[in-house]
Amino acid sequence: MTGLPPADRTGTGNMVSVRDANLIMLITFALYMAYEFLLRYMPFLNDRTVPRIITGQILLVLPGLIYLIAGHIRIRNFMEIKEPSGFSLKMAFCALICAYPVVIILNLFSMRHVVNRVIDILPDVLKLGLLPSMLILALLPACVEEFLFRGIMYHSYRQVSRRGGIVLSALLFGLMHLNLNQMPYAFFLGLVLASMVEATGSIETSIFMHFLFNLNSVVIYYFAYLKADQIAGMKEAADSAALLKLSGADKAEGIFMAALMIFFLFLIMRRTCRKNGRPLSGPEGGRGPLGLFDLYILIYIAAAFAVTIKSTHFI
Repeated sequence: MTGLPPADRTGTGNMVSVRDANLIMLITFALYMAYEFLLRYMPFLNDRTVPRIITGQILLVLPGLIYLIAGHIRIRNFMEIKEPSGFSLKMAFCALICAYPVVIILNLFSMRHVVNRVIDILPDVLKLGLLPSMLILALLPACVEEFLFRGIMYHSYRQVSRRGGIVLSALLFGLMHLNLNQMPYAFFLGLVLASMVEATGSIETSIFMHFLFNLNSVVIYYFAYLKADQIAGMKEAADSAALLKLSGADKAEGIFMAALMIFFLFLIMRRTCRKNGRPLSGPEGGRGPLGLFDLYILIYIAAAFAVTIKSTHFI
């Protein structure tokens, strides 16, 4: 797909404009925050983790879905919903294997400064069994988050700037987690997922990768939950990681490992792009990456960052 002229930044026909995508993002965030605020007055939801999670996920999809339906936009074409090739899936799996150590390193470093809040909600879901936990914690978030961030946001941004779209959609994805523990590795993972969507020409690639990433965590936590005294064992492990004193050599090894995995990721993405004839670089339309920014998205970034800082428990 070639770069578009500046006029196409407003979007026409079967595409979502950058401005409309940014407005969708801001409305989605405002709706989600209103929901979080109202939860304190809705004990029938606030005291039930699973309905609360599912309702929150629905709200992440709702504004964008309404826009696409009302605008008669062909979702399959716009989001490139199509089955990726076997080669693309193999490369996606390899990319995920390389990305995982980097995620672990980023998570380890962040947990030395902030509290891991994700573990607190796990017991209420894990007690339902492995399959329900997989559906609620792995499949549902993968589909919902890919729909919003790689489906709507990235596919809108790539009309103006592919590389800029990869970075900005990853930033929005990281910020939406609203805690400093998840934000660094979510941003990195967002970079990988958007790059593989572009390299393979299919959003199903990122859904596949996102699901496997979540699934790995769910399975590990589930069997730890079965053997631990409720969630105490996992909390102790998280606390131990947070208190872990890393030597200079440990930090250097971690940085070297991360750099090596990122290099392998680069090779995988370059090979995938060449095989599918979809280079990550391309002609930039209008102002390039700067054309992705407007008042809507700046408000979202500022508000999401403020909420993230406020809701983060520092050690």
